[in-house]
Order: sequence, then C-alpha cells, then structure tokens
Amino acid sequence: MTENEVRSVAELVTSCEAGAHVVTAGFLGDEAAFATGEGEVVFLDGRKAAAHPGGSILEAVFDGARVVTAGDDGRVVATGAEGNSETLAEVKNKW
Repeated sequence: MTENEVRSVAELVTSCEAGAHVVTAGFLGDEAAFATGEGEVVFLDGRKAAAHPGGSILEAVFDGARVVTAGDDGRVVATGAEGNSETLAEVKNKW
C-alpha cells in the first residue's frame, strides 16, 4: 500500500453474527466477544457461553480478562476468555 492510498473500512473489519441483540461488545484477551440480550456471551470464533440461560443480559462490563454481566434472572456472572462462567451474586425475585 502506498502512502496516499485510501483503504476501505470494509477491508479492516471481520464480520460476526452474534445471533441476538448485542448489549455490549469488548475484548477478552485478544478476542472480541459480545454480550447478548439472549443471555449469551458470543465469541468472534463462534463459541458461546450461556451466562444467563433462559434470561437476558441487561448490563455487561469487560475488563480484558472477563466480562461481568447482570441478568434479568437476578444473577451477576463473570465469564472468562475460555467460556467458563461463575455466578458472583444472586438475588431472586428482586426484578
């Protein structure tokens, strides 16, 4: 590429089908991941982690090593880059 050559943004991005409304996107390590309204964390390589099975993710925060999600199931869950999920807190019937 020459110094004055203009590249399209389409050449620089990778398409991904999350399969649901994306609440928040971020990185876990070097891989993009998406917290969805269907309760899953979807990784760019196609893996899915059911952080809130049967529920929705309402809020999500990425710190680079994990994504912490709050769901309508009353749980706060941390999901790591390997796809493992751990419940950090649970308060039933408070929604």
